[in-house]
Amino acid sequence: QRRVREAVVSTQSTGLENLADEDINTFLSAIVSEKIQELEASYCVEVAEDGFTLEPHSVGYIASYYYLSHKTVKMFVDTLTPASSLNGILELLCDVTEYDEMPVRHNEDKVNKEMGDTLPIRLPANSFDSPHTKVHLLLQAHFSRQSMPMADYVTDLKSVHDQAIRILQAMLDISADSGWLKTSLSIMHLVKMIIQGCWLKDDPLLQLPHLQPHNLPLFYEHLPSCSTFPEVVLAHTRRQDKLRTLLEVDFQEREVADIFRALYHLPQLRVSHQIVGTELLDKTYVPQDAPGGGTWFPVHADKEYSIDVKLTLHKSAAGKILTQVRRKAHASSV
Repeated sequence: QRRVREAVVSTQSTGLENLADEDINTFLSAIVSEKIQELEASYCVEVAEDGFTLEPHSVGYIASYYYLSHKTVKMFVDTLTPASSLNGILELLCDVTEYDEMPVRHNEDKVNKEMGDTLPIRLPANSFDSPHTKVHLLLQAHFSRQSMPMADYVTDLKSVHDQAIRILQAMLDISADSGWLKTSLSIMHLVKMIIQGCWLKDDPLLQLPHLQPHNLPLFYEHLPSCSTFPEVVLAHTRRQDKLRTLLEVDFQEREVADIFRALYHLPQLRVSHQIVGTELLDKTYVPQDAPGGGTWFPVHADKEYSIDVKLTLHKSAAGKILTQVRRKAHASSV
């Protein structure tokens, strides 16, 4: 009771003047009621018909699990669509409540404008003093592998990274809960961009330390039959002496060692899959070629099937098969 009275005394600006028990209870009840209304407006909870029981929604569970503000998940629900673009999702990530306190120090609005002039996604000219614009610029610079203009920006980027994946995981859960495949894939692409530090359109080899776009011919010119990242990596790990000779032209010995260390630790995944269902049209049907190197397999419309996907982590640094993971994804045919 004493602590409640002390708290009330410190909040006299709210208009509470009488410290009687009944007034304190009324005051606290009003605060609780206001917060419940905010949570309802954010789709996190619902008050049951009895007027007393709170029923949590999936959005509320997601906010609680990822330690996010209810304002953030409300923004996700209100903004995401079945076909949200990658740029739209990046903007949504940067606008969340968790980045409200990103510092914009004295004269950093000018630094932000200079950064914005060199980055691919243009931002409003009158927003360079906004913490959310700064987050957007930091992530763009990270994807473009640009040097930060000052040491404070390196610290700020780390702060952005510390929260970004958690926020995107919550966004992904909300998108998946709505059944939006295209949006979910775009969110996963953004996660990949943040972890790898490159744009989605960039060559995956740029994940390797010290590599710049002008270094890529070192990997591809001598392997005309290899067109994908796994093919190039596998070919070069089998011919390390030749790769070392090529790299030593452009890189110092320490940098070459860093590149080989990164190649050595890249996982090798084997992926296989099959369609499982009780009403496949013809089990002897030979799949037809589809655009992009895939295949078509006929199924009945409006029936549910499973895609049985098997992921095998084929090799570790020790060259052993580590584990096998199998997951089933259910989807209705269209």
